[in-house]
Amino acid sequence: HIFVSSTEHQMLEAEECYISAVSSDGRVIEITKPLQYEHWGAGWTSEDGLYDMDGYRASVGLLTRNVVVQGDHTYSKAEQFGAQIVLSTESNTEDNPLKGMLSNVEVRLAGQGLK
Repeated sequence: HIFVSSTEHQMLEAEECYISAVSSDGRVIEITKPLQYEHWGAGWTSEDGLYDMDGYRASVGLLTRNVVVQGDHTYSKAEQFGAQIVLSTESNTEDNPLKGMLSNVEVRLAGQGLK
């Protein structure tokens, strides 16, 4: 069970999928259904060639393991402003349908001081 982050400006293009097979060398996976969006995996170059971003690629995360959300060791304590988990929805109505449920998540060096 994995996620693939968006490589566009639309956070909703991040996708969750399930692995159905892994190659014998462990370098290639097959997923149960095609991804809905394009995700860069080998960098990006503009059409005119002026911009070359070799390191621009989607992140892939494993969702079947425990997750640690952690602020920076140096600045979180000094600035009293650590890691945050933000949930967002596109709804502009007062009846916000967003519901967040987290499990197996450890949060360290998080939140804001004096709040």
